[in-house]
Amino acid sequence: MPWSDIYGFRNRLVHDYENIILTIVYEAITEDLPILTKLISKVLQN
Repeated sequence: MPWSDIYGFRNRLVHDYENIILTIVYEAITEDLPILTKLISKVLQN
């Protein structure tokens, strides 16, 4: 699980929101979040 990437993305959103590129946020929501959701579901099942 790429925790450091997730944490870094969160920090950019919270602390550098003036320079956020919306297409990157959109891609994270539409492409990365579903994958992360599946990974977390698998971890919780075990």
